This record gives sequence, structure tokens and C-alpha cells, in this order.
Amino acid sequence: MKYFALILLVVTVSLFGTITPSYSSWWKPADINQDFKVDMNDVDLCLDSWKSNSSDSNWNSRCDIAESYGIIDIYDFVAMARHYGEYDPIIPEFPFWAILPLLIFATFLTATKFRRKKIS
Repeated sequence: MKYFALILLVVTVSLFGTITPSYSSWWKPADINQDFKVDMNDVDLCLDSWKSNSSDSNWNSRCDIAESYGIIDIYDFVAMARHYGEYDPIIPEFPFWAILPLLIFATFLTATKFRRKKIS
């Protein structure tokens, strides 16, 4: 029981690291808005940058996903079409990371409950 609060804290931190979504740029370069799915929102962002290059005001470097030629063109949309409709299955539909404050509260509650009382 002496180390129960410490063990609970370690479990809480490890769960937080496991279930918290984190975006990795290597997942899908076609996921322009980084919402873990390739859908019309990504296509719409690239349509705003159609035929733009790095010197234009509407340039979006994330949309240049085909061979980086420095222009948003049909090759970028073809590369996006290969991944259209895909999503990251690791990210849960329910945001389990929202439970973190409850786990932290339970950790500190347990730590204060099992704290040794001073003998006077």
C-alpha cells in the first residue's frame, strides 16, 4: 500500500501517453488539416491553393504532396485521391483522453488517503 499512489500515477501517465492522439506527419501526407482522415475538407483546402506556387498569397505547402515541384496541380490531387476516405483507426471515436483529469484526481485522492499520519 505504500507505493499504491505512485503506481497509480505511473499508470495514469502511461495511459495518457497511449490514448492521447498525436499527429505524425508520416501518417498521410494527404491529410492536409490533420484531423486523421482524408476527406472533402482536405480537398477543399487544396482547391483554395489550386495553381499556386510558393510566391503566391494562397500557397499552402501542405497541399504540395506529389513530387514537390512547388506548384499545386493535378498531380497533388491524384496523390490525394489515392488516400481519399482513409482514416487513422488508432484514434478512438470517443475522446478517451478526456478521462485524464479524472485519473489525475483519483491519483491525488489516493495519495492523500494513504499518506502516513504523523504521531504526536
